[in-house]
Amino acid sequence: MPATNEERIQAALDRMRVWLPVGMNGQSHPVLQWIAQDRAENQFDNFTVLGIESLAEMTTTLDSVNPTIVGIASMRRRFRDARDEADLWNVRLELAVAWMLVKAGIRFRFGAPPNPEPDFVLEDFGIGIEVTRRDYDGVDDLVQDLTRLIGTRSLTLTLTFDNYPLQVRKATKNSIMLRVSQAIETGSQIDTIHEIDTFTGTFALAIEIAQKPDDNDASHVKVEVESAALARTMEHVEEALLAKTRDQQKIEQARSMPTILLIESSDVGYAYMRSAATWEAVLRTWMSAELPFLGVGLVQRNVLAPGMGFTIVLNPHADEMVLERASNVLALIAAVFPA
Repeated sequence: MPATNEERIQAALDRMRVWLPVGMNGQSHPVLQWIAQDRAENQFDNFTVLGIESLAEMTTTLDSVNPTIVGIASMRRRFRDARDEADLWNVRLELAVAWMLVKAGIRFRFGAPPNPEPDFVLEDFGIGIEVTRRDYDGVDDLVQDLTRLIGTRSLTLTLTFDNYPLQVRKATKNSIMLRVSQAIETGSQIDTIHEIDTFTGTFALAIEIAQKPDDNDASHVKVEVESAALARTMEHVEEALLAKTRDQQKIEQARSMPTILLIESSDVGYAYMRSAATWEAVLRTWMSAELPFLGVGLVQRNVLAPGMGFTIVLNPHADEMVLERASNVLALIAAVFPA
């Protein structure tokens, strides 16, 4: 008889026990919050089951090669100390890279603070890998807050942007929440809202409140973007990601050895809509003799499976011998994780 979802979750938790907090101090851990939420709804969905199983696969794989990986204790500690999903995604990014390197048979150690080293040092190849995340998806945060606000009401909100903002300031979000709450209570509609975003400049937001059919299981909150704005939106996404190549801390770490910079773009607006081939073409335009990195890659998180999707472009202006070593690393990874 196949295991139930709850049994699968428990088995995964047992495998990664040393990575999780102990006792009541762990109740705020995002993994345990996923379980608590599903338990409250009396069902364990595939997101929770596969998400936790993928974490168990990556953590236990690293445990199997411990103590040959220097610095794994620090990663375990940061995983245990995660207090929200942003914390979890930060450490999961490093965990995914480490897991993929192990699977590809590439020896590495974690960078050792306080030295300005990249996150991963591949001593056999004389290169490093530095990882970082961009977390600019204010619309998604707004949608989650509005969904909680609606609760069990049979309502649907349609948010229409003329210019998709990567950030929604806290004061702006609170103002929108208040206006939606008042409109729901009074049965009225909301005038178009005009606000400012760091990357996109001004944007206009129209919100339509409608009754939701009882038999409709669709989301309470829908997001629409005017088609003319999508091209501008992707330009803003590119700039938000490109800005990471100018991060002085990352540049300092790259000075210690030739370093590939990996930027997670999962939480940056509509970055996920572009194909790997399209992003590869964009990354090639970033390459120059002035770029302080051996190469740059974009990665996309897949919560339901271990590892990550990635697109990496090496800088043709780097040293020829270093490029050859880096190409060998990418070839080893590609042999195990083909595109």
